[in-house]
Amino acid sequence: MEYQIEYIHEKLFEMMTVFDSFCKENHLEYYLIGGSALGALRHNGFIPWDDDVDVALKRKDFEKMEDILKNQMGNHLGRTFAYVPTEHNGPTGHLYYYFKDVKQKEKWIAIDIYPLDNVPSSILAQEVQRIFCQVYHLATYRMPPKNRGRLMRVGSQLVLKCSTKAFLDRIESMSKKIITYWNSKNTQMISNLFGIAGYKKEMVPNIYFGNSIPHKFETGVFPIPERSHEYMQHIYGNYMELPPIEKRVPKHL
Repeated sequence: MEYQIEYIHEKLFEMMTVFDSFCKENHLEYYLIGGSALGALRHNGFIPWDDDVDVALKRKDFEKMEDILKNQMGNHLGRTFAYVPTEHNGPTGHLYYYFKDVKQKEKWIAIDIYPLDNVPSSILAQEVQRIFCQVYHLATYRMPPKNRGRLMRVGSQLVLKCSTKAFLDRIESMSKKIITYWNSKNTQMISNLFGIAGYKKEMVPNIYFGNSIPHKFETGVFPIPERSHEYMQHIYGNYMELPPIEKRVPKHL
């Protein structure tokens, strides 16, 4: 079953509206981030060739969201939206628009939901956090990482092959405690630790996110970071300039 980008945008917008209502009802602050924030600022909606939505919540609200969805709502929003939590499914959450006639996960339409965590000021502590982000990713996703080099892939395969479920569960719990340790501290930096731009690039001053502000998105209004201009410049540089035509393609289709 093939989907046209306009159809995907229609379904994603429906999901965004439901997720936005869910967050408001449960007093959860979230932000459009990455390409979705870029779309809001540059296109007042979807990037014409984008085929997913990226949002983020600070760790406390992220875990409250997961707790509500898991324990009160059975990991569902409405009848067709299925939430896949972070536990043993990777370090980020995913809200899928589920179709009964589509069995392959990669063909589902999705909102990627990321936690935002504080980053320590010390370079050494940052390196510790970065390393344990990789450990946590491996322990939760339980698959070798992509695009991290052959050595990392082979090493990860070896670790997974030699590890029991109980051992990986302990590693998952320990590494999460380490990477989230600084959330109880008054740090100046914050990061989407598992963002596609990478650890260093995703790291920005706390004030860039600040209090979310509403912004037009298609026919609706959704929250973006308080200092979205600085945030976008940090991630993309001259973000208002369109990329070359050959790069204007969907990521997943």
